[in-house]
Amino acid sequence: MTTIRMADPATVTGKTKELFDAVLRREAAVFGATSVSNIWRCMAHWPALLEANWNRSRTLMLRPMASGHPSGFRVLARTEGDLTR
Repeated sequence: MTTIRMADPATVTGKTKELFDAVLRREAAVFGATSVSNIWRCMAHWPALLEANWNRSRTLMLRPMASGHPSGFRVLARTEGDLTR
């Protein structure tokens, strides 16, 4: 079975450190986390993947009433023309 060595939050630098700090702030506020979750630590070896998933996660975790939609998710209407691009 393949395993991924998790990045140590104490040794990361640059953009990865900035993202870890942001992730921990959000996870501490929302979930009471005291350390960076393992999933983020695994993605840290690929900073572009880490950043893309952090941006995606922030979008999905928007406050329910901020979107105006009862589910809390932003509903994006697409026209038929948009789907062909």
